[in-house]
Amino acid sequence: MRTAVTRGIEAKGLGAVMRVISESCPRLGSFGMAAAHITCQTALVLGCGTMGLLTVAALRAVEAPCRIVALAKYLHQQELAKQLGAHEIVLAGRGQYDALCQRTGATMHQPEIGRPTVLGGFDLVFDCVGSPRSLDDALRFTRARGRTVLVGMPAIPKTVDWTTIWFKELNVMGVYAYGTEDFGGERVRTFELALRFLRERRVDLRPLVTHRFALTDYKRAIQTALATGPHRSVKTVFAV
Repeated sequence: MRTAVTRGIEAKGLGAVMRVISESCPRLGSFGMAAAHITCQTALVLGCGTMGLLTVAALRAVEAPCRIVALAKYLHQQELAKQLGAHEIVLAGRGQYDALCQRTGATMHQPEIGRPTVLGGFDLVFDCVGSPRSLDDALRFTRARGRTVLVGMPAIPKTVDWTTIWFKELNVMGVYAYGTEDFGGERVRTFELALRFLRERRVDLRPLVTHRFALTDYKRAIQTALATGPHRSVKTVFAV
C-alpha cells in the first residue's frame, strides 16, 4: 500500500534525477534545453542502484527519444531496469567492455600503458555509482563531443584517466539537488514536477521500495540496505 511517506520517498529521488535530466539533456523529450550541439540517440546508465534505476525511469517518463542501455551488477537490478524502461541490459563485470562496444559499434584499443581506449561510444552517459572506476568507465564510453553526467556522489577520484576528456572533447557536468526546470513551455519547481509525474502515473516507482522494517528492527534494516545483492534490496524504509 502506498502511503504519504512512501510517495515522499519516491518524489525525493525522482526529483533529484529530474534535475539531472533537465540540466544535462538538451532538447530531450519534454525538456527544451539550449545546447543544441549535443544530440542523444543512445544513453548509457552506469549502475542500477537507486539513482541509476530512477534515471532510467525519468528518461522514459520524459519520453526521451534515445535507446537506453543500463549496466547492472545484480539480477534484481537488471530485472528492475528492464521493468522501468531500459531497452537493453548489460551485466557488469567481465565482458562488459565488449558488450558495451557491441551496443554502439565502438572499437576498443589497448595502449602500451593503462586500460583500453574506446573510439565511439554513447551520446550521453550517466555515472550513477560515483566510484573512480565508474567515472573512468563513464568517460571512456562517452563518444567524442558527447556528454558525461556525474549523478553519483564520489569522494576524491585518484585513478581516473582524465586524458579522455580532452582528446574526445567531452562535456562533463555534475548535477545536484533541486531547482526550477523548463518543462513543456513552463517554469516549474523540481519537486512539483516529480509529484506531477507520480500523480499522472507517468512513472511507477513502487517496485523500488523493496523492504519495510519496524523502527525496532533497525539493525536488520541497515544490514539489508548495505547488502544489496544477497537481499535484493533497493530502497529500504521504516514503517511508522
